[in-house]
Amino acid sequence: MPPLKETAYAQLQEMGFPANRAEKALRTTGNSSTDVAMQWLFEHMEDPDIDAPYVPPEAGSAAPIDEEAVNNLAGMGFDPGLVKKALRQTVRCF
Repeated sequence: MPPLKETAYAQLQEMGFPANRAEKALRTTGNSSTDVAMQWLFEHMEDPDIDAPYVPPEAGSAAPIDEEAVNNLAGMGFDPGLVKKALRQTVRCF
């Protein structure tokens, strides 16, 4: 698991988000930025497990990612890391 972006982690905590929430938001959004993590937090405030510590997905449990889909969505301006995360979550739904 890559280290958290310390600046974003600190900024989220300075905004009043507890450490578990800040870490979960950053890791869930691909450790991309404070803004993206904060947006995720606002969208998931009512999640029953919001305050639970982050648990990384099990190794090898991720479905293969369609690189063509990643390239198409990235070409539309979406962050490739977030595209991959979204595709992984979508595949689990079916």
